[in-house]
Amino acid sequence: MFEALRKMIFPIIVITLLFFVAMIVLEWGLSFSSSAQYGDPNVVAVVNGEEIAWNNFYSVYNNLYQQESQKRDGDVPDDVARQLEDQAFNQMLHDHLLMQQVRARELAVSDTELFSYLQMSPPAYVQSIPDFQTDGRFDYQKYLGFMLNPQAGPFWVQVEALARQDVLKLKVQEMVISAAVVTEDEVRQSFIANNEKVTVGAANAAYNDFIQPRPTFTDEQIRAVYDSKPEDYQVGERRTLKVAMIEKVASEQDEETARQEIQSIYDSVTAGGDFAELARVRSEDTQSAINGGDLGWFPEGQMVDEFNSRAFSMKDGEVSEPFRTQFGWHIIKHHGYRTDTEVPRGKTKEEKVRKAHVSHILLRIQPSPETLDNAYAALTRFRTLAAESGFDQAAAETGIEVKTTQPFLKGTGADFLGPDAEANEFAFNHEKGDLSRLRDTESAFYIAQVGDILPAGRSPFEDVKQRIESEMVRDSVRQRCWAKAKEVHDLVINEGVTLKDAASKAGVPYTSQAPITRQGFLTGIGRQPEVIGAAFGLTTPGQISEPIEWTAGGTVLELIQRESPDLSTFTEKRDSIYTAIKSAKQQELYARWYQKLVEDSEIINNLERNRNLQDEQQASL
Repeated sequence: MFEALRKMIFPIIVITLLFFVAMIVLEWGLSFSSSAQYGDPNVVAVVNGEEIAWNNFYSVYNNLYQQESQKRDGDVPDDVARQLEDQAFNQMLHDHLLMQQVRARELAVSDTELFSYLQMSPPAYVQSIPDFQTDGRFDYQKYLGFMLNPQAGPFWVQVEALARQDVLKLKVQEMVISAAVVTEDEVRQSFIANNEKVTVGAANAAYNDFIQPRPTFTDEQIRAVYDSKPEDYQVGERRTLKVAMIEKVASEQDEETARQEIQSIYDSVTAGGDFAELARVRSEDTQSAINGGDLGWFPEGQMVDEFNSRAFSMKDGEVSEPFRTQFGWHIIKHHGYRTDTEVPRGKTKEEKVRKAHVSHILLRIQPSPETLDNAYAALTRFRTLAAESGFDQAAAETGIEVKTTQPFLKGTGADFLGPDAEANEFAFNHEKGDLSRLRDTESAFYIAQVGDILPAGRSPFEDVKQRIESEMVRDSVRQRCWAKAKEVHDLVINEGVTLKDAASKAGVPYTSQAPITRQGFLTGIGRQPEVIGAAFGLTTPGQISEPIEWTAGGTVLELIQRESPDLSTFTEKRDSIYTAIKSAKQQELYARWYQKLVEDSEIINNLERNRNLQDEQQASL
């Protein structure tokens, strides 16, 4: 059947698009870092003895990079580029491991299967081809027409090669997830769990309601806890970093350039220029720019103060002079006022609300390429001086501020840098005094130096004193809450009062909750499983639960009403419930299978090796 398709002709330039296949992205904690330069060895990875060429990696990475570059309209920071490399490596690894499974299982694809796949499930890389689209969207009828066109042979030969691999990988995945079985009892129980409802009253002694007066402890009491638990308060090896950082912020010159530019736009408007057209072309508020800068109608107080005061003091048709807000430089054109009768946000009653209608042009204040180049050059000089004379001397000579992080653990964030995986990896893979390469992140340029190395062991008392005290306060308040919940329960049982009256007598808030399902939310409590479980454990209206201890309080419940699910609707919902359960099971099954496949495979990662070599070379400069 597919043989006939091989006789067709199609523009060869389109074929190159087919090789940028959008593969499934799976991140399994492989934690590969990245680098913009690649070198020897000649293969990016060896997977179970099979070599993968760098070109395979490049084709995936370059596609991801181009997509990211288009999103950012240009420059991609180093840290984002490295994340893309990790993503590309993981995609490539996933693809290669699946094809190894194809060969191991001796799977094959018939022409009938291949034709059916292409006909019923056109791959994304085919759907994205402009010749199969109408008004920028995939046109299935146009696609079918090409499939039946007896003049597209070379194109379908290329598609066949890619699609055959797609189907083979799908066969592996289907073999794995076919073990996911859903019983009729699971479907019914899921239906009941999602449709059975209870209405309860709750006497809830919540942590925040009973934290005052705040418990206090002496140093001796806190130390006694510290000394009584020699196995607790252990800490792994920690490191510090010295950081020389220049943030990517606009300079005074950038500010002045933006001011002059907005002034020139204002001059064009006052000289008769079309405000809407200028907004479409020049405004950096992309959402409103496509509508000629139109912000629509809005009430007073919705915008930031400076913008708000201008918008509600101008006359219909007036154009404001340029003014500055936290977002940048603006020009406003006013289109008038109106008064609506509505319920304002945060209120409960209708009232008359005055609204303004304006358009604006926004120029954001951003660091120019020259400013960024100057910052990069300054840190490059800093690194040279630091390598020659030391970090502190470089700071003294350049005037660049050096900050030292608090000690941090492997795999955690650091002060000033946040959750920067490369900074953490550098800190724990280098010796004291080693210098990092010059890092380019989305918000700053920086250079780091490994500072103190604190060995693993028991934390000094002073380091954990505050933590122990916080734990003691939390435990003490939770005991208060638990005691209050028991007091409420005892009043109901021993004195025969209602739960509401018992709560009032004990000084605990009582709330009558709305009906909830097992996935529901209790006011003041949330989705605490122990409380929700206790609510559904009540069977008879008026029944009182035992005191329930949860993370932020103690609670006693009473059943007000129990609503059984309407089983007459089960049949119509059965298939969707079955599909949802099966899909969740399949995803979990595949995730565990692939994780095990990675763990059992021998993977040599030369991308990671190259990065480490480059870091060592940078540190030795």
